[in-house]
Amino acid sequence: KIEVKIDLPFDIKFEYVANLLTEVDMGIDFTGPGAGAFAQAQNGLLRNNRNNFSAFTNQQLLTWKKDFGRHSLDVLLGHETYVESFTTLALSKRNLIGDFSPILDNTSVYVSANNYNTNYTTEGYFSRFIYGLDNNYFLNLTARHDASSVFHPDARWGTFWSAGASWIMSNENFMKDSEIINYAKLAVNYGTTGNDRIFYQGGGRNLVAYENQYVIDENNGALTQTLFSLGNKNITWEKAASLDVAYEMSLFNRVNMSLGYYRKKSQDLLFNNPLQLSTGQATSPENFGSMVNSGLEFEVAIDAVKKENFNININANLSTLKNEITELPTPFTSGSKRWDVGKSIYDYYIFHSAGVDPANGDALYYMFEDNDDGTARIPVLNSDGSQQTTNDYQEAGRAYTGTSAVPDFIGSVQNSLRYKDLSLSVMITFSQGGEILDYGYSAMMHPGTYGRSIHTDQLKAWRTPGQVTEFPRLESGNPNQTVGQSSRFLTDASFVALRNLSLSYDLTDVIAREGLQVDRLRVFASGENLFVSSARQGLNPQYNLGGTPSGNDYNPGRIFSV
Repeated sequence: KIEVKIDLPFDIKFEYVANLLTEVDMGIDFTGPGAGAFAQAQNGLLRNNRNNFSAFTNQQLLTWKKDFGRHSLDVLLGHETYVESFTTLALSKRNLIGDFSPILDNTSVYVSANNYNTNYTTEGYFSRFIYGLDNNYFLNLTARHDASSVFHPDARWGTFWSAGASWIMSNENFMKDSEIINYAKLAVNYGTTGNDRIFYQGGGRNLVAYENQYVIDENNGALTQTLFSLGNKNITWEKAASLDVAYEMSLFNRVNMSLGYYRKKSQDLLFNNPLQLSTGQATSPENFGSMVNSGLEFEVAIDAVKKENFNININANLSTLKNEITELPTPFTSGSKRWDVGKSIYDYYIFHSAGVDPANGDALYYMFEDNDDGTARIPVLNSDGSQQTTNDYQEAGRAYTGTSAVPDFIGSVQNSLRYKDLSLSVMITFSQGGEILDYGYSAMMHPGTYGRSIHTDQLKAWRTPGQVTEFPRLESGNPNQTVGQSSRFLTDASFVALRNLSLSYDLTDVIAREGLQVDRLRVFASGENLFVSSARQGLNPQYNLGGTPSGNDYNPGRIFSV
């Protein structure tokens, strides 16, 4: 890292910062001839790989600060470039010669080689202007002009800005002498930002989305070229306009709290738009659609007890989220959700379970059909007004369930208690509302596939005519009996989790009295991810806002430390 600071005339300061990060990973995978029948047939397999990563940041900054009596100014002008590159090289060979060392020169038959590199570059010019009056009223203006190598040179640059104002109310005469309110601040900010992150349909970031990308291979020695990803020269920055309103307050020198409202409208979304099968490609990268995220955020920190040898501190936060699609050229289904104007990207669009037929144990599904103009799905009704059912889920069709993966609110509470040298800390996280499509549970509710684990709930499956149960007949090979994207597997996503518990005792005073040559000594015991209470044993809804965990998702381990 290089950092240079120069003081210029008129109180202007220049700063130059250059930072280079490099990483090199090397690996060798050797499978000896005795490792198995396949390895023996190959007389040993050897693969060498090397990955090189580098990231270079280059900044030039000009700053100027000045106070003029009641007025203060803070001005920043800057330029920044960021260059990231990644290169990988891997080579595989087989047939190890004799008992020589497992290096590539001691193998005789080439198997495969892979080599590719990616580059990503951004450049930006930015500025900031802060004006203060009486150290009480503040105005903040920013502007950016950024370019990204993800986009075509003709569509590479985007301009973004923000404006904000804040008022320290507690400095006003009408509040200055208050014995209740020690500090109060109101802040309003509105601004725009850009996003250049778009991903391939199968995962992985697309760093040259404006170009057609091909996979090069061979067929009987002849070169082949297969289109891997369509490019689009017209795509550009995804833009987001955010409004934030926040009120901060301190009461009785014990209670600090803040309440905020946010509204973020994202437009020209970077997305892989589904294409007709006749095009030969599944998707094309495009800017289309807009959505709004909004909600409230609340935080509070309380010094409940403040004594020389006894303290209790409580910290809590709560937040809400509402998501709505406001513009979309054509509705489309994505997994268990359907994107449509007026809906949320987290609204479930799946098959509706109608329970189990007591006569034969078939799983039943409510039937839906398109309305006259094809804009909505409506129930198929019997002559008596009840909704028709079928044992064929594909005949039933999908429809919105009226439920969402988004919880009503999420939050956490952290309590800290200290009595003399003994300290106790507890952190609890929680969420209320929303539903999760429990794929882990549905995977174990299969109709009797040999060799797979099965849930004990299947012991309650239908067996005899007339039996009333919520679990269909076990019939291997019948896809209608267990449909993962069915409302049958929608489960309440509420949870309470004990994330951290820590108990410690500070022995510093003890060792000081004993005259030991130790600056500080503390003994402690702590545990992380100790407990989760949810609607179903084994279900952990904490780490998937989309509401569709696969069932074998990564969950942090329970950790004990002493």
